[in-house]
Amino acid sequence: SFSSFTLYVGDGTAAGTRRLPVGPNSQPYALAVRGDVLFAFDGVRIFRSDGSPAGTLQLPAMAPTTVYGASLDALPGALVFGDVGTGLFGTDGVSSPVLLSQSYAIPLGRAGDHLLFRDARGLVATDGTLQGTVALGHVSVERVADDIIGPFAHFLENGGLYRTDGTVTGTVMLAPLPSGVSVSSIVSTDGGVYLVADSANFGSELWRYDATSGQIVLVVDLVPGPASGPLVMRRLGDGDSLLLLVNAPALGLEALEG
Repeated sequence: SFSSFTLYVGDGTAAGTRRLPVGPNSQPYALAVRGDVLFAFDGVRIFRSDGSPAGTLQLPAMAPTTVYGASLDALPGALVFGDVGTGLFGTDGVSSPVLLSQSYAIPLGRAGDHLLFRDARGLVATDGTLQGTVALGHVSVERVADDIIGPFAHFLENGGLYRTDGTVTGTVMLAPLPSGVSVSSIVSTDGGVYLVADSANFGSELWRYDATSGQIVLVVDLVPGPASGPLVMRRLGDGDSLLLLVNAPALGLEALEG
């Protein structure tokens, strides 16, 4: 069967909802936002829109081949799109897209003005240009922080917590993991870097990176002993709070400031 996808913009009311002059398309659009501008990629064409029909137009740049199940990221100076089978491409929206990585994996998130992804070179950062696509020298990255905000991204490799700003010189180790601790998720907030990690003594609990001591320390043993506490961790609001889904009926959902 044939599916048809179109784009609409709305203010939350029926009267204020209108269709943008894009499509229809046979696959979902990949969407990205830069400031007040929306970008949409249909697998071949890239559109930009200010949310009005008159302000919606197709950009000159087009994909060299149809990209299925694509991702799209709007960096400050470039648009980056691709999929695992086709590769990762960058364009300013006018010039023909350039191939940034043939063996590319799904993007991992942003570090400042750079997009992070993994390919055969390991962890790679790009500003959307070929000359600005650089392998960061880490080939065994195990996990990258969820919901990356701000100028830095955090990741795990070989038992250590690292921070990167998307450059080789700005990629540094912050702290080793405590012995016997296995991390399942990382989230950065305005107040620091938090980890849900499992250990024999505490089970799965909330830990954080303490910049003063340079150590990864236990925040709180929500479910005392080896039983597990947090199962899911998400950042809330503008990045100053955490939401924890805790494996305990008496606790349920817990919010943590900071």
